[in-house]
Amino acid sequence: MANSNTAHSKALRAKTATAHQKRKIESGEARAIRLLLETELANRFDTYCEAHNIKRPEALKKLLDLANSQQ
Repeated sequence: MANSNTAHSKALRAKTATAHQKRKIESGEARAIRLLLETELANRFDTYCEAHNIKRPEALKKLLDLANSQQ
């Protein structure tokens, strides 16, 4: 069954997602980082993610794996 798109349902899903992220951070399973990028660079990164149908963390991992393999 598809998710309802009412404002109430969206708010509940956002609250659940926030709680899940908070638990992952508190348990040490994940860390949150914030990057301030020039607009052009951020756009290039997002374009890459969209073209490869991957999320930002996965794209960052691929970039780091590639950089480490070339050392």
